[in-house]
Amino acid sequence: MSKKDNKFSFDINDWSSSPKSSDLDFQELLDVLPSSDEDDNISVEHKKQPVLNDNNNDVDVSLETAMLVGDSTRQADILDLVDSLDPSDEDNEYLPMQSFKPETNDCVEDSEVDISDLFQSFYDNGMAKQHNAKTTTPPADEYATALHMMDKFHFAYCNHQLYVWTNPAYETFDDVEFIAMLKEKSPIELLAQKPSFWKNVLYHIKTTRDIHINLYEYEHPYYEVVFANGIYNVFTGQIREATPDDYILYFNRIEYNPNNAKRNSTSKQYIKSISGGNKEVENMIWTSIGAMLSPTTKFKKFFYAFGVPNSGKSIFGQVCENLIGSNNCSHIPLNRLHAKFSMAQMEGKALNLNMDTPSTVLKELGNLKLLTSGGPDTTEDPKKYGAFKKIRTGTITLLFGSNNPLKIAPNEDVKSIRERLAIIPFMFSVSPEDRDPMLFEKLMDEKDYLIKKALKAYKRLVENNFVFPECAVSQSLLDDWIPEPYDDILSEMIDHGIVVQDSSNCIMNSELYDAYLSMCKDMERAPLCYNTFIASVKQSSSVQSTRINQKHALRGLKIIA
Repeated sequence: MSKKDNKFSFDINDWSSSPKSSDLDFQELLDVLPSSDEDDNISVEHKKQPVLNDNNNDVDVSLETAMLVGDSTRQADILDLVDSLDPSDEDNEYLPMQSFKPETNDCVEDSEVDISDLFQSFYDNGMAKQHNAKTTTPPADEYATALHMMDKFHFAYCNHQLYVWTNPAYETFDDVEFIAMLKEKSPIELLAQKPSFWKNVLYHIKTTRDIHINLYEYEHPYYEVVFANGIYNVFTGQIREATPDDYILYFNRIEYNPNNAKRNSTSKQYIKSISGGNKEVENMIWTSIGAMLSPTTKFKKFFYAFGVPNSGKSIFGQVCENLIGSNNCSHIPLNRLHAKFSMAQMEGKALNLNMDTPSTVLKELGNLKLLTSGGPDTTEDPKKYGAFKKIRTGTITLLFGSNNPLKIAPNEDVKSIRERLAIIPFMFSVSPEDRDPMLFEKLMDEKDYLIKKALKAYKRLVENNFVFPECAVSQSLLDDWIPEPYDDILSEMIDHGIVVQDSSNCIMNSELYDAYLSMCKDMERAPLCYNTFIASVKQSSSVQSTRINQKHALRGLKIIA
């Protein structure tokens, strides 16, 4: 050990190897150290430690040479020295980060406040630099963002789905589309947030009680037809802007401009080729289109375009689909309406059309009757790979097309189907040389004329209490396919020599119904269902209902062999 220039130095290896090092009192070593100058220090050489460099904090930490402060400052003096440090120095990065908590929610609810201003204090307190730290964004920021978005959008939560008003109606999207919509209205500072941030924002929106609105309980006025550019009143002929308070769910995804209805040459020629110049058929066509454009099914009809090949049925279906909007349409065939998942596929649709109905006997028509009941009904149907979905049936119109007559199974309620069927006749085929390959495009170029004529016909339908206009061609087809039931079926069977009255005899209900089916087959008539037939027979005063061997029977009738 040596003293040079007021500094003591020694080699730690020599010290540790000294045979008397274990006897050296460390306190004696401290006592001989100088206690005057601040820069007096002891340099202890440590050859075994590497040099470390902390690039993040720009502090060079060297353990090769360790410096020990050699003054006599006590512990209290050291604490005073730490307290005297200026916390405002830029290099003092050891300061703890400050968590941002908004003092009040008033700034969040104010629609004039930009979200970037709302979080400015958050960023000023150093949270923007925490991308290297393993921390998460405070939940308060997600909630504040959700409140801000509810100022920007009109949301509604109904039937386990989130809707947003897009003018003129409320529409629903998947979560990815909703998040993309939220980002469009967000400041640039929030765009880099993780997907979990936006999922939580969406969750806060969905769980806000104020937006839980049953949109299905609002029935839009039947005299207001909604288009992409506004709401048209069929009585006043005026178009007004839609508002979120209209609570519209369905609209025709096409713009209607009545002033452009003067272009009509192709449309007039097309309707004339379908009808053959028959005014009743023309009126049926225009009324059918108007009913499909309307926001209601109070007319209680489904439409069946029937006729010869190459008569314009397919073009008619294309025109109707494009006037209403492809996104508003489903395509379930008539003979598949009863199938599982079919109703769920119509959820949120305004028109179901299929212009290629096969030749088949229709059965299990419960869903068909439900969809044409005319009321604001709802039903539930399982969705494939999902839970049951609630379907609003009072807004779905049905259009089918075929070259084949409609046939109903014997056990179905023929009378109800007959009342609901509106046949649109296409009885004139167009020759190949007269067909226009650009017919559809020309008709859509005259869309405003088509809509104007159809809405005039719909206005007449409303004024006539939703009773469809008479059409002799349609009525003749209906009578051929589904004859009107005889007022007194029992009298008809007696007149045709099928049964006789015999007060001492008793026959089974099923036996009488089999005889009735044979009569209908001979007459090429669609029969009534079993229950309707038996109820009609029991109305006769000469027939009594009884039970034999636990089976239903009718007393007072005898079948002629």
